[in-house]
Amino acid sequence: MGLFDRLRGDDSPRVAFFGIDGVPFSLVAEHEDVFPNLTAVANEGSAGAIDSIVPPESSACWPSLTTGVNPGETGVYGFQDREIDTYDTYVPMGRDVQATRLWNRVEAVEGEDRHATVLNVPVTFPPQRDIQRMVSGFLSPGVEAAAYPEALRETLEGLDYRIDVNAKLGHDADKADFIEDAHRTLDARYEAFKHYVDQDDWDLFFGVFMTTDRVNHFLFEDYETDGEYAEEFLEFYRQVDEYLGDLRERLPEDVTMIVASDHGFTTLEQEVHCNEWLEREEWLAFQDRFDVYLNRWLAKEGWLERSREGAETVSELAPETQAFSPEPGGVVVNTQDADAPGAVDDPEAVREELEAALADLSAPDGTPLVADVEVREADIHTADLELVADESDDRNVVFHEDVDAGEWLDRGHRELDDIADDTRAYSLIPGRFYLNLEGREPRGSVPSEDYEAVRAELKAALEGLEAPDGRPVAERVVTKEAAFRGDHDEIAPDLVVIPNDGFDLKAGFKGSEAVFDTGPRNGMHTFANASLFVDDPDVRIEDADLYDVAPTILDLMEIDYERAEFDGASLQTGN
Repeated sequence: MGLFDRLRGDDSPRVAFFGIDGVPFSLVAEHEDVFPNLTAVANEGSAGAIDSIVPPESSACWPSLTTGVNPGETGVYGFQDREIDTYDTYVPMGRDVQATRLWNRVEAVEGEDRHATVLNVPVTFPPQRDIQRMVSGFLSPGVEAAAYPEALRETLEGLDYRIDVNAKLGHDADKADFIEDAHRTLDARYEAFKHYVDQDDWDLFFGVFMTTDRVNHFLFEDYETDGEYAEEFLEFYRQVDEYLGDLRERLPEDVTMIVASDHGFTTLEQEVHCNEWLEREEWLAFQDRFDVYLNRWLAKEGWLERSREGAETVSELAPETQAFSPEPGGVVVNTQDADAPGAVDDPEAVREELEAALADLSAPDGTPLVADVEVREADIHTADLELVADESDDRNVVFHEDVDAGEWLDRGHRELDDIADDTRAYSLIPGRFYLNLEGREPRGSVPSEDYEAVRAELKAALEGLEAPDGRPVAERVVTKEAAFRGDHDEIAPDLVVIPNDGFDLKAGFKGSEAVFDTGPRNGMHTFANASLFVDDPDVRIEDADLYDVAPTILDLMEIDYERAEFDGASLQTGN
């Protein structure tokens, strides 16, 4: 019995959950020498491989693991989700999770004063203020904004706590700095977990080591092929296991320890650019929006500066901006007396220079791109300079008809809203495919009466997609009805591809030179082979998946619940 129990006179059982994001069960099972502490949990309690969810992406997995329900109930399907009735997309955060989290169930037990400490769980920003303490995880801006209450923030800052590793370091060929940063992040996470485990004032401790996922993304191939960084990979995991062993030793007798991952991992062999494939197969097309292309050219040539990457609105222009395009085919000189942060005190000189630059635009083969440039007086809402098309009254058509503006400017497309009206399908990561459905999408082209037939056609095409060496990309293609159900399935994808090992499904809108290529990562998520370790021999891990974790924790804590509330079932024997 812990100090907290003795102080409050309560003998209710407790649980400490430690997440090891993306750690495959086979990694532990095949390296008992690297994982002596997790092996001890397996031998003295229960352990096994479990399935993840569809799709096996951390932003969707952790909401499902912590609620016990599928994305149709959580409302979170991936790193990027689609707004209803628009082509706008957003990155889901904590407030987007619509189902009840485990820690809220713990804090809400009627007639009992139970508390939850939640540290570094993905998709929990901003931190909840209705539980004992929380620091949000993945996608949080920093400890200052992510930690509540103030005492938690102060403690974490004193420990040099970090929300996440600097993943950009993993893009370098030399991984030394990345590995050092991963260890530094891991060490600080352990110190925070140790501090609050020792404080022993909680009923549910729920903390996640996210750095494991980052290390797997950039070093997993080295591990599987005995590559350059294989030993550094295993040494990192020796440290993870040592920390888990120490935390286990610190737990009081009334606490059951659980260690789990949200998905498996394997070597990434090829990235598959799904929207590029859709475009080449004539499922997807893009509008030729010149105002978008023109601002890209202005930025490339140094006329336009953005206050942040991806900024597109006038209010997000940096003060250094000399010119920008607020409308198709029009360019404004950013003068100091305009209704914006002006940068130009001699607009006439800049206008003349810019007029000449625009008039001289030509393709690499010398083909002129612009027919003419008209100069007119302007303010922030109209153009100082207007590009005029040759023999066309359409101000969106400012390039000669035989010139592909997007290809020449080498910027590609940027967002879902750039798709053309005749698009039949598009994709969001990872492997989610949506029909451009009439009545659902703003510019839907697929009639509702043709939905089943068109979806079946796309499903067959995805099942037939092969890599250049003839290997099938899809292990299976799942329909929305088979994977999702609930009050928030209106934004569910129509199809989800679960790829064969080695194929990582990408879905940007910036354009790609090829459907199949490689990037800086050499590891990828898998649906199968996630990990579950429970320090209790009365838990049976057979044919289990992520949805089973939440009801199992509630049973171990002897908290009542309605079984119909969950998509999973308790793994505790006798339940």
